[in-house]
Amino acid sequence: MTIKEPTIHSARGSENGPAKPRALHTEPGRLNKLRVPAALLLIFWAVAITLWRRTGMIFFLFDIGYIGTSLGVGTGLYALTLSSSWGLDMGAHERLQLRPRG
Repeated sequence: MTIKEPTIHSARGSENGPAKPRALHTEPGRLNKLRVPAALLLIFWAVAITLWRRTGMIFFLFDIGYIGTSLGVGTGLYALTLSSSWGLDMGAHERLQLRPRG
């Protein structure tokens, strides 16, 4: 006969045991949200490096690399923060403000 050890349940926990610390808990699709921003960043940097190597002008490396970094970081931050924290799509947000009064 085996003796089961008691499971400690907390008020915030679920039926699977106590809640996990926030640092260890990740959303199941959080990294999938970063695929498009990472692709944007890599494509722009690949174009920048290619143009720099072919023409020898370092302007392309700084200019197109800067644009790619800005787009990649900006869309990545939007995907991780604003799109999930609002809970509404932008169309629903605009419809709430444009509905007729009365």
